[in-house]
Amino acid sequence: MHDLSPLLFPRSVAIVGASPRRAESIATTMRSGVTAWGVNPGRDEVAGLRCYPSVADLPEVPDVCFVLVGHERVEAAVAEALEAGARAFVVPGIGAEAGAAGMVGAQRLAAALTEAGAAMVGPNCMGIFVPDGPATWIGDAPRTTAPGHVALVCQSGSVADAFLSLGGRIGLRCVVSSGGEAVTDAADYVVIGSGAAGAT
Repeated sequence: MHDLSPLLFPRSVAIVGASPRRAESIATTMRSGVTAWGVNPGRDEVAGLRCYPSVADLPEVPDVCFVLVGHERVEAAVAEALEAGARAFVVPGIGAEAGAAGMVGAQRLAAALTEAGAAMVGPNCMGIFVPDGPATWIGDAPRTTAPGHVALVCQSGSVADAFLSLGGRIGLRCVVSSGGEAVTDAADYVVIGSGAAGAT
């Protein structure tokens, strides 16, 4: 079983493919208080986030890479990050939603990550959201989500998003949108998410 603590509760996040069209996702991660860097060889800064040419150029190896590049660039971006020492990834893209080529790419990606002993949320996921904690979540997560003791794992991104909207009423420890579960699956997340801080 993978050690998913750095994935669910990272101290640092590299947003690979940081760009203006990802401004909401960048803002969600930055607002969560985690140390964050952007990776984009064509920009020095995006939405207040400092950018570096590659993961290898970051001040340190990030606990998790939030991979926001297009479907066709995911495999290369992850390979570069693995080479730089990264071992945890949130990958919203690639997979079935990218068609047949995306499914084949996701299989290759899973094989490469498994060989490297790395963990991945996704593909085809919304990411991870921890109220009052680190977030690697697509889009602008609701700011009313309250911290609590319920850890939630949903394969469906829309269901996970709906629960975030209810988070002000029930209180959530963490929300994982697991997507395609190509490398790590619900059982892995439940052990870490529900076992932390007395979550149920």
